[in-house]
Amino acid sequence: APWQPGRGLGAGSVAEALRVYKGLGWQVADAQGRVELVCGTSVEALEVPRAAGMVAVRWWLHTGGVPDQIRGLPGLPGPGDALAVVAAGDRWFFLVQAGACPWAAPDTADPPAAGLDGVVVRWHAVGSRIPVPPSRDREGLEVEWAHPPPARVRLADPVILLDLLARALLLTGGG
Repeated sequence: APWQPGRGLGAGSVAEALRVYKGLGWQVADAQGRVELVCGTSVEALEVPRAAGMVAVRWWLHTGGVPDQIRGLPGLPGPGDALAVVAAGDRWFFLVQAGACPWAAPDTADPPAAGLDGVVVRWHAVGSRIPVPPSRDREGLEVEWAHPPPARVRLADPVILLDLLARALLLTGGG
């Protein structure tokens, strides 16, 4: 089946993947045989190093989205409703609601970033593109779903998610 709730995209070809993503209302493009999500209209992405992404996903799944006072973690929507993460080599992309990027006109060639002790979180918005399955990243490695989109896609608010990602970056030293 092209779309399997709870398991993500099961498309076997770029053409099928493009059709399924467009059915979700996401703007996608065929980039020479790779599928790219065009950010800024229906979805944006927060990019973090793989280790920080793994920690953030585990925390989100562990808390179920409820604020964790002991760890100081923010409240988020339940992961079954809002957690969608693409793994692309050494980077993870958290898909979030569009329209909250604080930069007025981000340069899409170099997505806006927020620094944290030398570590960078990139905010992909307004035409920036990220790889999505079935694709390969810039090093030619397969792009996968670290956590597939839920059956009912209701993505998280990026500003709230930034707090979780910042804590994960601090814990992992950014790498």
